[in-house]
Amino acid sequence: MLCQQDSYGSQKKYSSKLISKSLKSTQLLFFTEILEDLLLFFTLLDDLQEESVHMTTSQDLQVQVAESVLQSLLSANCKVELNAKTRMLSLLSTETPHILEQQQFTVNEWNILLILLVSHPHYAPYETLLASLTSLSPSECRKILHKAHQQGPKMLKRELKPVQRALGHVRMKLNYVCPQLKISLIRELGYSLTTSSN
Repeated sequence: MLCQQDSYGSQKKYSSKLISKSLKSTQLLFFTEILEDLLLFFTLLDDLQEESVHMTTSQDLQVQVAESVLQSLLSANCKVELNAKTRMLSLLSTETPHILEQQQFTVNEWNILLILLVSHPHYAPYETLLASLTSLSPSECRKILHKAHQQGPKMLKRELKPVQRALGHVRMKLNYVCPQLKISLIRELGYSLTTSSN
């Protein structure tokens, strides 16, 4: 009877050790997986930050070019400022420093305005304008518009509706700040920023 109890006790201790080892192994595996997930998370975070810096630099450059183009189209006694954070276009007097006019744009309107300015003195193609309002590339938009064009003018107008809607608002707001600037249609190609003197 005593032998049986000792044997049972030994088995119990052995089982406890196995369970303990199993638990430790499971915990170790669990923490290893957490560490791997954390490592992956921080790697992705670094990639996103690098991409964000690249995008910000690209956008800043685009705004600088747009501002320079806009300034060249206006008289010397006026200064233009484009604020990407607030999407604000300001016209300032250089004679007695004060704000002459300001207009704030929506995201879509701002994107269209920048494309028109950066494209100047050339026209901005339909596909580039449409791409600035979507997550699609200009080449993808070109395919969509080509297909719509084959299906008829109504379908093409439908695909370009977001562009035309944004353009309408940009025209109106530009007219307040810089009345001499016009947005002209280049039939079947795109839109161009011109001045009333042209």
